[in-house]
Amino acid sequence: MLKVAYWIFNYEPQWEAVSAELDCLAKHAKTEYDTYIFSFNRRQTKISMQRNDKRYPLLGAVALLPFLRRVGSSYNINHIFASAAERILTPRLAGGGSILTVSKGTGSLSSIERNFEYLKSFAFVVVESERDRQIMEQGGVAETSLKLIRPGFEIARYIPAGGPFRLLFASSPFGNYQLLGRGIYLILEVAQRLRDVEFLLVWRESYADRLSSLVRERGLSNVQVVNGYLPNMGEVYDSVHGSILPALDYASVKPCPHSGVEALAHGKPILASSMTSLASVVRRRECGVCFEPNTEDLISAIERMREEYDKLQANCHEVVREMFSPEYFRREYMALYHAMTR
Repeated sequence: MLKVAYWIFNYEPQWEAVSAELDCLAKHAKTEYDTYIFSFNRRQTKISMQRNDKRYPLLGAVALLPFLRRVGSSYNINHIFASAAERILTPRLAGGGSILTVSKGTGSLSSIERNFEYLKSFAFVVVESERDRQIMEQGGVAETSLKLIRPGFEIARYIPAGGPFRLLFASSPFGNYQLLGRGIYLILEVAQRLRDVEFLLVWRESYADRLSSLVRERGLSNVQVVNGYLPNMGEVYDSVHGSILPALDYASVKPCPHSGVEALAHGKPILASSMTSLASVVRRRECGVCFEPNTEDLISAIERMREEYDKLQANCHEVVREMFSPEYFRREYMALYHAMTR
């Protein structure tokens, strides 16, 4: 049987969105291919070497550098999930037998620019947003190699939220000092002004202390921090009226913020900063409200969502059905695999 190797950093499918995306695809591909996962994880301290799932501490990626090309040559397809600027796997695995899915953000456009020669050598570069497609086109990635495939999400039954108007932020970073770019200080500033709106922040366990401290310093009784892994995020989405993506810059969020799409899949409108890739979708399909990432504009957007809630909510499921279909996601990737192995 032909073999597909998946490569990723910080593989935590139980709560990290890109990991869950890879996991979904790998499970589906098992019907036709032998699948293997190689991951390099910041929070892992020991090597785990199961036959089809090999996990290394992040430093293990450095130790394996001399062998990566040789290991990759053992597989018919190497599929990387990373940013367009990734510099460990990309230079060593790029080529006609490899796919890169640009599923993670990057700090600067210049760091993508220095990778253009590698990006142009992949059999396929898959992007998850129109912005990234334009960047790849400008960098010379061939039209025949460039594909836009958005992540897939199952539609969930819409359950109206009760109580005060409540907004969810569920896109926490791997680091204590990414709060500004993600828009956390913006949320806290707005929470001080809109005391009748509740904000629920679902956070990774390792970095919640600083956020909780900021909430206490401001005396914000309308901001709740939920710390750690939640086994049923569906119940969380059901409990809120909408979700918020308050990024101050493009680099602070994923190319396709999964928490926003998952909210839409549960029938909940989203508030999308103009710095996120979902802003154009929200504006065009009226499944939420777009705003400039400043205090006054976000306050206005929240008020508009409250006033027009029924109209915005009614459009959510249709957007997911047409643009984020899991069947389309799986079918399009399998078509790429078939094109590479026929």
